[in-house]
Amino acid sequence: MKEGDIVRMSPDATPNGEWIEGRVINVMENPFLGVEVAIETATGDIYWAEKKYFELAQPSEECMQ
Repeated sequence: MKEGDIVRMSPDATPNGEWIEGRVINVMENPFLGVEVAIETATGDIYWAEKKYFELAQPSEECMQ
């Protein structure tokens, strides 16, 4: 996972309990928690959490054509 990747954030770490998709804007090493990831959504909201709460988003079918 690196800056610029499109990822989904788990409902376990989101305020509304739903998957949130966004672009990775920062990946940092936290000495207490391990790797933390920060994302920005299409609406400009920024979320961050431990890496375990993120997965790479699947490319849409439109991108595959």
